[in-house]
Amino acid sequence: MSSPLTIRSADQIRAPRRSLLLGGLASLAGVLPRKSQAVNAGLNPGSTDPAFWQQPRAVKVQNADTGQRGEFVYWRDGTYVMEDYYALCTLGFDRRENKAVQIDPRVFDLVYATQAWYFGIERKRPLTLLTSVYRTSKTNRIVGGSPRSTHIEGKAADGDMEGVSPKVYAAMLLAFKAGGVGLYEKHCHWDVGRSPTFWRGGKVES
Repeated sequence: MSSPLTIRSADQIRAPRRSLLLGGLASLAGVLPRKSQAVNAGLNPGSTDPAFWQQPRAVKVQNADTGQRGEFVYWRDGTYVMEDYYALCTLGFDRRENKAVQIDPRVFDLVYATQAWYFGIERKRPLTLLTSVYRTSKTNRIVGGSPRSTHIEGKAADGDMEGVSPKVYAAMLLAFKAGGVGLYEKHCHWDVGRSPTFWRGGKVES
């Protein structure tokens, strides 16, 4: 796949403020998997572990359409690892138009945060299956997305995380208050850069 993706240098990419992702982490004891006996130990990872956002940000993801998958460390030692960040952005390309753009790093931060949260409870690194990340305006119209979809801006993703239901995953994403979260039948939508919002999706994609 040829990609016209243009990546800025690491010093031009601003790391999100911790407060945007840590603010108001909610108690999810009622919705996290009952099988876990250590559920409380896994709650509020940011508030219980000061180093949560200083650790290497590793994610395990797969593109649902292409099957491409991998484990990427896109942030380490206070800066972005451009090779892996580039790979993540390319993995989230618009398949119909064969186009990739720079994805807002906070989209991946939510993947990292929810995977790390789950790992803290189950001691197993889950896979996040990405069904949609970047969309061109044309693709967005084809799939019935909102005309104001944040997918067009590279600030959103759709998918699910193994080991939890979409309902639980939505609750985990919401806890970080980074933007909008939509709960659909088989996946969740999350976006960044706006006030926290929740909705239950219908037939129209976000």
